[in-house]
Amino acid sequence: MEVLRLTGIRNEELLELTHHSITEYRILSTGEVVPLLQVAPSKTDSERLLLVSPELADILSTIIRRLRGRSRAIPLVTSYDVHERVWNPPMPLLFQRDIGTEHRAFTPTALRKLLINALTATGLTDPGGELLVFSPHDFRRIFVTEAIMNGLPPHIAQVICGHKSLDTTMGYKAIYPATIEAHRAFIARRRGTRPSEEYRTPTEEEWDAFLAHFEKCKVSIDTCGRAFSSACVHEHAWVRCSLLRPDPAQRGWLEEIRDNLVARIAEAEREAGSARSKDSRSASPEPRIGSPRSTGGPRRPPSSSACLRPGAGTLSSDAHREEPGHDLSTWTLGRLQRFIHDARRRQLETARVAAQAQAYNSSHPQEARRQWAKLSLLANRRMLDHAEGHPARVTQQDFMLRMWVIDRLGPDDTDPDWSPEALASDTLDALSFTPPQAAALAEGWRDLPTGQIRELRRHKDLTAHLESLVDHLAPGPVREQLMTWTATRPLLP
Repeated sequence: MEVLRLTGIRNEELLELTHHSITEYRILSTGEVVPLLQVAPSKTDSERLLLVSPELADILSTIIRRLRGRSRAIPLVTSYDVHERVWNPPMPLLFQRDIGTEHRAFTPTALRKLLINALTATGLTDPGGELLVFSPHDFRRIFVTEAIMNGLPPHIAQVICGHKSLDTTMGYKAIYPATIEAHRAFIARRRGTRPSEEYRTPTEEEWDAFLAHFEKCKVSIDTCGRAFSSACVHEHAWVRCSLLRPDPAQRGWLEEIRDNLVARIAEAEREAGSARSKDSRSASPEPRIGSPRSTGGPRRPPSSSACLRPGAGTLSSDAHREEPGHDLSTWTLGRLQRFIHDARRRQLETARVAAQAQAYNSSHPQEARRQWAKLSLLANRRMLDHAEGHPARVTQQDFMLRMWVIDRLGPDDTDPDWSPEALASDTLDALSFTPPQAAALAEGWRDLPTGQIRELRRHKDLTAHLESLVDHLAPGPVREQLMTWTATRPLLP
C-alpha cells in the first residue's frame, strides 16, 4: 500500500518491480547520489524513472531485507503477464510470497484481496456506513492529488504518472466529495485566466529545472524539503526550519552547534556575575572601560564569544566537567599553561576561553594580557594539531584574537602573532579564491554545489577582521588586496 501511495504506479507496474528496478543517478557537479525507481513500460509503453523519497527508501529497504532473509539474496521467481499472456523469466521480484516451499509472484487478484482484507480489518466505513473498498488504482489517484495539492505542476505530474494526456492526469486529481465541488469550479475558473502553456507537456529545459530543484535544496547538513518552485524562507536559519531533513551522519555537527550556543549563554552569564561580584567588593569601583561613565580610553573588549560569529567556536556546556572541581578562570598563567600542554578535546576549548577572558581583563598589565592572549592562541592551535577542532573555525578564532590584540593592545612587529603584516600574509594564504573569483561565484551562489557554498562562507568568516586590519597596514599591494576583500565580503553568502 505504501509503495502504491508514494509512487502512483499502476497495479501491473508494481508487480513487475524487481531488485534491479532500484537504480541511482549521480549528479556530476556535486557527486551526490540520487536514488531512483525504474518503472518498466506498460499500458502506454512509457518507461519512467521516479525519485525515491526518504519515506519510500525506508519501505523498499524493509521489503528487500524481508525477502533476503538468511540467504542474503532475493529469490528468483517467474511471473505470468496477464496482458501479454506470456511467462516472464525468473527475476528478483519485490512482491513475491511463500506458498509451501515455493516462492511465487503476487498476482493482481491476490493484491486486490490483500487490500480488501486490510481495509476490513480497520473497520473504516464510508458516509453510508458501508465498509471502504480500495483498488490499487485508487492509490494512484491519491498520489496525483497529493502531489498537485503540494505544488507540483500538473504537466510534471503527467510525466511522472506516464499519462499521454494532461486531461487524464487532471481527471485523477478530481476525486473530491460533492461538498467541495464549488472549490473545484473556482479553481477551473481561475485556470481559465492562466496561460494555456502552463497545462502542456514540459520541455526538456523545464524538466531539467524540476530535477535541479532537488540539488538546490541541498544545505550543509543534508536536504531542505520545501516544495518545487518555492523559495527558502529560512535561508540563514536552516537549523530551525521544520522542512529540514538532516543527515544522521551530521548529528555530531548539530550537537556541536547546540553545545556552542548553550556554552556561549553560560559564559555570558558567568562574566556578568563576575562583574557584579567585583563591583560589590569594591567601595568605589572604577568605571568599566566602555561603560557610559567612561570618558576615555579604549572600549571594553567584548566577551570571548562576542568576537566570534555564531557557530564559529566549538564550546560545550559540558567542557568544564572534564576538570571537576576546578574553575580555570582563577588559575595562574603557569598553571594553565601546564594544563594546556596535556589537555585534549574540550579541555583545550575550555582553556582557550579562560585564557582569552584573562587577556580581555583590563585590570591586568598590558604585557600580562599579551601573555594570556598568547596562551589562548596556543590552546587554539593545539586543537588543530590534535584534530580536535574544525580547521576553518580554529583559523578564524586565531585571526580574530590576533586582530583584537593588534587593535587594542597595539602591534608588535618583533612577534609574528602581533604583526599586522604577518596577519595579512596568513590571511591571504588561508584563502583559496581571489576577490574577483569569489564575487563571480557569489552572484549565483544559490545554484552552486554545497561544497562551493561552504567554501564561500569560509572565506566570509576568515575575512571578518580585515576591515580593522587594513588600518594598521602601510599602503601597498597587500593592503590594496585586502581592501578589495573588504568590498567583496558583503557579497558572499
